Amino acid sequence: MHQRKLSELASAEIDELRDQGMYPTDQDIVTINALAWEIQNPTNEILSARGEPVRIPGAVLWPLTLQASDWWSDYGKWFTTLDEQTKALGFLMAHGRRVCLRSRLATRSVARRAVFAWGRHLPCTFAQLQIAVGSVLEQMRTSGDDTNQADEEPDRTSGGEPDRTSSGELIAFLVSSTGLDAEYWERRVSVPFINEQVRVIVKQLQVDDKPSKDDPRIIAERNMGFALKEIKERLAGDGRATS
Repeated sequence: MHQRKLSELASAEIDELRDQGMYPTDQDIVTINALAWEIQNPTNEILSARGEPVRIPGAVLWPLTLQASDWWSDYGKWFTTLDEQTKALGFLMAHGRRVCLRSRLATRSVARRAVFAWGRHLPCTFAQLQIAVGSVLEQMRTSGDDTNQADEEPDRTSGGEPDRTSSGELIAFLVSSTGLDAEYWERRVSVPFINEQVRVIVKQLQVDDKPSKDDPRIIAERNMGFALKEIKERLAGDGRATS
């Protein structure tokens, strides 16, 4: 049975909880693992809407969320050299699901200080970080359908100026179509998944107005999100979370 093994997705989620000073119980780990297997296929290919996590010593890197991608488009210019850009993208991949980036990295000096402090404290080499960031970016480029996606959706990691109104309208469209809240689409899922989901919804509406709320992957992701939220709130209340 798959559930007897700790899945890669569950392992990444548990590592992320521990990075935040939260230590799940044995039963929490069993629950997270069972839910993680629901969003993985039998060949261990991760179907998570968040994309496949890439682990390095001290951090778990995920494909960029919409808020992380938008932040990079607006403020990536604050990091000029390849080394700086690698560290900044790594920071966004590690934190884009957990914090509000526009509040956390509100100014150039604050952003640079946070990114470089994070990089200094990573117990891995820069080469390891560079390989991991490259792996996540390659995953983002190859995720979803290999149609002319580049022609349909602008590259949000390129540093160009984003259309903020379009981002807001996109979130509103996804919220109304799936029943999931704005935070889910901004901070918990990857940009390639958003692009894929929009295409699926549009096709469904063109055919028979079928809603996407019953998409098995969205249901599995929603169950995982609810479980993690309950675990975090309980651990904080039990005093099992450390600052």
